[in-house]
Amino acid sequence: MKVIAEIANTHEGDISYFFEHINELVVSGIKNIKVQYIVPIELGNPDSASFKEFSRLEIKENEYLELLSRFKSTNFFFDVFGNQSLDSVINLSKKYTNIKGIKFHTTNSMNFDLIIEASKFFNVIFISIGGLTAVEISVLIDFIEENSLKDQIVLSYGFQLYPSSISDVKINKLPELKKLFGMKICLSEHINGDLKIAKDIISYAFMMEYDYIEKHTSLDRSRKMDDDHSAITPNELKESLDDLNKLKEIKVENILKITSEELKYRNKSKSVIFLNKNIKKGEIVTSDLIRFARTDDDKEYYLNFSDAVGRPSSRALNKNEELQPKDLKFSSAGLIFVRNNSHRFPKKSLFKIFDKENIYLLIERLKKSIVKEDIFICTTQDVSDDIFVDIAKESGINIFRGDDSIKKRINSFLSKFNYDNFLRLTADNILIDPEHINVSLKRFDEGFYDYYKHEYVIDGCDFEIIRKNAYFSLSKYFNLGDEDSEYLTLFLKNSFLRTMRPIDFKAYSNFDYRNYRLTLDYEEDLENIKKVFSSFQKAIFSYDELVENLQKNKIDYHSFDPEVKSVKINKKVSF
Repeated sequence: MKVIAEIANTHEGDISYFFEHINELVVSGIKNIKVQYIVPIELGNPDSASFKEFSRLEIKENEYLELLSRFKSTNFFFDVFGNQSLDSVINLSKKYTNIKGIKFHTTNSMNFDLIIEASKFFNVIFISIGGLTAVEISVLIDFIEENSLKDQIVLSYGFQLYPSSISDVKINKLPELKKLFGMKICLSEHINGDLKIAKDIISYAFMMEYDYIEKHTSLDRSRKMDDDHSAITPNELKESLDDLNKLKEIKVENILKITSEELKYRNKSKSVIFLNKNIKKGEIVTSDLIRFARTDDDKEYYLNFSDAVGRPSSRALNKNEELQPKDLKFSSAGLIFVRNNSHRFPKKSLFKIFDKENIYLLIERLKKSIVKEDIFICTTQDVSDDIFVDIAKESGINIFRGDDSIKKRINSFLSKFNYDNFLRLTADNILIDPEHINVSLKRFDEGFYDYYKHEYVIDGCDFEIIRKNAYFSLSKYFNLGDEDSEYLTLFLKNSFLRTMRPIDFKAYSNFDYRNYRLTLDYEEDLENIKKVFSSFQKAIFSYDELVENLQKNKIDYHSFDPEVKSVKINKKVSF
């Protein structure tokens, strides 16, 4: 959260006071200061009291030039009130890069032409919504979204009485709007500066996820001039910022990450499962067979009750022996995701290699892995995918048909079948090495990990292993849409899952896997893959053999840049 010291009109037209005030803020360590660019005619007609008053308060352009030149390391923001003041600040910003943004007050917050003009020059534009109705706010948000201004606009809330009472500050208003609209927000409160809460509210705003807060400041609040009422002194502001820095230590950016101290507590307090009696290999662990007790050993993962009960043991275990993940059998399914209505390359899995649809090559490889009894073609209900029923039957594997959405298809599968993990395999990747699957899955289960991405291999030889409970956690922390789920990897590679490090099966000298692409997504891919199989004259070969072949035989590989879709990941929480 950025704290902006607001000068407003505490100078009362006295330019020496104005510079002294700013200098005092800078000396106090304040980095962000807001001033007002007043053009009297924008604030009142020539014969009005307002015009006369603001003529008295006006700071001239040459004085702002001096300000920006003298305090080049300070960030300045300007209140503007119309086209003339905006144009003047734009001209100043062309000379001085320490002008970081502007603010429109409620009187101009619905002046869309003015906002559009400002957006051409400033990355930060505060728009006050104090006094706007719900309908006006809705219209404003529509305008911001239609003009792609969400990254530039900051909604600001506050209004000034002399002074404003505590009850006038509805501090929860903007955080609720932030949740609704995903906008950055600023608190511009005007509480009586004599009250303790006027200093503390900076910390309150930080805890409520404000992006900015403006604080009125004055060198001498006792004068009780208009803007003195809601002001605190530069020294008081510095004290509030010191308190804020201390407060930041109790708040974490990633709410899902276990801190090092929390991990120490976990290792000290978490209980380990021990056996109450001997059990045989394959015997189902039941609640009466286990007990919990703390140990002095630190562990990367502790089995919970639900992790152990109901699962068969992988070996014979003795009474009082500690039960670990490696002592249990976890079930895994190999899911081949495929459909014929691909936008980029329709029916790509049915193109033939060795006079056989290429999906058979992937199936044959999987049948040499430890998931050979639990392979599923995972396709849609569309009539164009009926052919996969025959392929599954001929191959002696299972088929599951569900929604076009990957997310809904996985949800339906996991609801119907009780697997602990699933391998996510696309029909595009027909060159996976079954031995890589075997080694990876064994290590995955023994470490009781949440997610594994088989990387550091040629594109087309990769796969993913996902724990069921980890998969279901995604929808709780991400706004994972149906279309987004096609790019599930982007959501799985996050900071809160216990991710197993990629296994480097072999170090290959003078070989960079990133120079090759053997996944089947375009016609160019198919040609490259055919060349690889032609060089072998056999359907099954290991990854080591593939690399050796690419190194020695110098296959006429055609490089190309595939089209990559950009997907924006929307989180529900901060991590």
